[in-house]
Amino acid sequence: MKRRSFLKYSALSTAAITTSSLGLLESCNTNIISPKWNGKRLIIVKLDGGNDSLFSMCPTFDKTIIHARPKLYSAIEKNAIEVQNSWILNGHFKQLHELYKNEELLFLPLVGYPKPNTSHFKSAEIWETAYLPSESHSKSGWIGRYLNSKNKTNELVRAINVHENHTLYDKSDNDTAYSWINNEPLNWYSSQINDFLLNAESPEIVEKVNKQKMLMQWLNDIQIQENENQSLNAQLQKATEIILKEKPFQIIHCQQSGYDTHIAELDRLPKLYTELDRSLFNLRNNLSKDGFWNNTVVFVYSEFGRTIDENQNIGTDHGSASFCMLLGGNLKESLPSSQNYSKLPENILFQKYNLLQETIDFRDLYTQFITYLG
Repeated sequence: MKRRSFLKYSALSTAAITTSSLGLLESCNTNIISPKWNGKRLIIVKLDGGNDSLFSMCPTFDKTIIHARPKLYSAIEKNAIEVQNSWILNGHFKQLHELYKNEELLFLPLVGYPKPNTSHFKSAEIWETAYLPSESHSKSGWIGRYLNSKNKTNELVRAINVHENHTLYDKSDNDTAYSWINNEPLNWYSSQINDFLLNAESPEIVEKVNKQKMLMQWLNDIQIQENENQSLNAQLQKATEIILKEKPFQIIHCQQSGYDTHIAELDRLPKLYTELDRSLFNLRNNLSKDGFWNNTVVFVYSEFGRTIDENQNIGTDHGSASFCMLLGGNLKESLPSSQNYSKLPENILFQKYNLLQETIDFRDLYTQFITYLG
């Protein structure tokens, strides 16, 4: 959900309709104490736009790939980090490679689904709903269905988005994840919100506005240092504070944008990778101090990869299999089946039009996450 400024009563109504829910709130007290949660956590990080999987990790044994992207392959080869089975890792992931060596991270270079779709919108929908087009036209999200199955009367919705973009992953028949960027609307318009609630005629809108207000009050003590409020590092700082302060959210969704690299990939991806590397490493270090890292799993994905061949603008076009990562302090116990993926593929298969063939179906990962969350 995009951030709402609550500029006037009509904007309040719009925000109320699109915001998810908790119980009613009677006062404007910004010191409300939230319920606690210190159990298992799943952090989802989407690399929005379609990350070039082969620029993240590339096999050195496949001459078709090397010849199809001479400039891109040369760029990754210069500062490459050797991993295993003749795969090299982009040199901008140095800190993540340290986590890999510590068995706190798994690289999954070829994750996808059968008959890949190269539309941003449709492929993102497939990842977020976990339904292939031939299976269902439902717009419910895979996490939304999980939450719906767990929720009882008045039970908390244990998911939160800390970015401002719309997603389907959390949608269910009854609830959606909370969306929270900061507390500016409450701080700016607390009196107007109260006036609106006193005069609103729709009980549904009153309930939803109250619920969003309570969410902001629960998170009133979350502070971040990052100047750019929507950078990935800032989002993961919010996630860190939510976990350290035991806020009642089991699933946290973040998003890093900018991966639609049809042009100038050599300028754009290194900057994004540097931020991704720094942000995830900081997350791990901050959660390790108090022992929370062992109870956290981080899943990093993109809606698809890119073509194996580079275009004339030194970019790549929409492809198929996605580069993913799994991180956590206790991956072997948290996701026992994930160890089946610890060995990187020894060969590459291609689909029609030289699209990369996935070696892991992303829905198999989701099954593990649901088991982990309990």
